[in-house]
Amino acid sequence: FIQGQPKVEKCIEFGSGSSCSSIYLAEQGFEVDAVDICEVAIERAKTLPNAHMVNWVKADLLADDLFESAITENGYDLVFDMQCYHVLRLIDETKVATNIYRALKPTGTAVVVVGAALPNRDNDSVAPDGKDIEGKPGPPLLTLDQLRLPLERAGLTTVQLSLSRFNPTPHYASLPGGLAPLAWMGIFRKIQWNAEDAYALEVQAPFSTYILEGKKSIETRAYALPPTLLHKPIYLLESQQGQDGVSSVGDFIPAQVPTSDTSSVRIIGTVVFTACTQYTSQVQFDADREKHLVPVGSAYDYTVETDTHRFEQNLNNIKAQPIISMKEGKIKELFAWEVGSFEANVYEEFPALKRVHRSFFKVVK
Repeated sequence: FIQGQPKVEKCIEFGSGSSCSSIYLAEQGFEVDAVDICEVAIERAKTLPNAHMVNWVKADLLADDLFESAITENGYDLVFDMQCYHVLRLIDETKVATNIYRALKPTGTAVVVVGAALPNRDNDSVAPDGKDIEGKPGPPLLTLDQLRLPLERAGLTTVQLSLSRFNPTPHYASLPGGLAPLAWMGIFRKIQWNAEDAYALEVQAPFSTYILEGKKSIETRAYALPPTLLHKPIYLLESQQGQDGVSSVGDFIPAQVPTSDTSSVRIIGTVVFTACTQYTSQVQFDADREKHLVPVGSAYDYTVETDTHRFEQNLNNIKAQPIISMKEGKIKELFAWEVGSFEANVYEEFPALKRVHRSFFKVVK
């Protein structure tokens, strides 16, 4: 994720402590403010190699005037929080979520990593009820809802929730099983949709072509089309077919991408959506099958998904690095975006694009 971001961007780490995360971010080209309330931890971090690349700040991350004093007032492109949110929420959940929101620029991104509580399991690394396990080694444990809901209430949009493990340490290696604790990684964005801005929607081939051929009159998505984008021409960004539910395009696409038929990504025209409605039943979704062309049984179908099945399948295979995207245990929210008009036009070149929400990119001026 970090390596896919354009440089140079402004970044703040919440609860930097004495770790090297802020230094790593600075080495990747970010301008980093590392914030912690513990002066001892900050002084220890300053002794690490390349610590001079980071602006170390002692401040209270729950303070009302956090961004009016020691921290920049102009906002950050990225908020990074590794094991701070799940501690500060025990003090003031609303305040830490609000300050993460306030820290971001209008289109900024927050990456929050916390201990993971999984449902219906009871062992050294999992809390069945989502509460901390007293006396057990490792970080506080949160359910998906405990991670995302406070941040969504603060005004952020959930982009991705993934399951992984914290980095291995000698301490974790000495514990039974030798594995680091499970972790949720959440990616959240602060989004402002502006009618005067230009946007592109990523659609995988061949469905992108089906839209321009008039074969596909409904585009289905797991989120509502922003009202600002109704009746507005949107670039149709074609990407190559890959794994279901996983984008094959990075979060930043530089300008003047080649547009040949073999290109991995290209703009092939524009589309205008004139209505957006939510599906409320399998029957309703099936009735539109010839309009949206979603294959039966695919990852985009109208189905019931549960956390537990995927957890049980993948839990033992999750090591330190792989990340597995998870769905929540509920019926999918699926929306029908009705195609009002379209125009085919393969552009010789196009401006830089930055992902702002799921499959939506914004033209970078």
